[in-house]
Amino acid sequence: MFYNTSVLEEAGIEVPKTWDDFIAAAEKLKAAGVIPIGLGGQPWQERIMFNSVLLGVAGREFYAELYSTLDDDLLKSDTMRKVFETFAALKPFVDEASPGRNWNEATNMVAKGEAAFQFMGDWAKGEIIAAGIEPGTTVGCAFAPAIDTAYIMTVDAFAFSAMDGEDATPAQTLMAQVMLEPDVQIAFNKKKGSIPARLDVPADSFDVCAQTAIKTLQDKKTHLVSTGLFGVPSAVSGAIDDTISNFWNSADMSPEEGQAQFQQAISYAK
Repeated sequence: MFYNTSVLEEAGIEVPKTWDDFIAAAEKLKAAGVIPIGLGGQPWQERIMFNSVLLGVAGREFYAELYSTLDDDLLKSDTMRKVFETFAALKPFVDEASPGRNWNEATNMVAKGEAAFQFMGDWAKGEIIAAGIEPGTTVGCAFAPAIDTAYIMTVDAFAFSAMDGEDATPAQTLMAQVMLEPDVQIAFNKKKGSIPARLDVPADSFDVCAQTAIKTLQDKKTHLVSTGLFGVPSAVSGAIDDTISNFWNSADMSPEEGQAQFQQAISYAK
């Protein structure tokens, strides 16, 4: 969760630790003429925010079990209904220009103080750094409100093709070794805004946001997988995206109806 520190200070708002606190803060910001949530209206961005709410309301064990089992009882549970109720409560805090907006435009809204918060992966720091802002200063970062600490990971991966010839494997091995060298991991991830794939890379030269992430991942219980890229079949991933986006962009769908559509779509797709 990225936020504009000056906007929050001027409104007298502390960084929210719970979703109830977040909603109260968003109401105060909206009344003051500030867009509470900078959101790009694209399904994958809506999914990031939904998963933040899912983790924050239901907890990491529920999150992990839900996406690993796709169990109907969990999808129909009271806990899941609370997730949809909380997600629905965020709708009034996004501006009308949100649909179709790119993620980096929403990041720049936060950097300029046009919006207070954005829920986005750590790659948003690349835009923040490019704007001449040190992450953790004008734009602060914190985990989204949650009942326990967890880190939803999206991983960029390289795959090597099987090749004929004796020279191929040593060349591929060399590339992998170079990519994973600590100095290369540090240089690359500091530019991109992400964190190293290796947890033994020294964190002291990273910004405070990255240091928090690296420290958190030392505890394996905090490791969660992002739906949409890994963890669920592609058909299920598509159903998740479609139903979240449909619910978010529907003016008259109730949380109960959204939950039922979510459960049915996943059941049909799995």
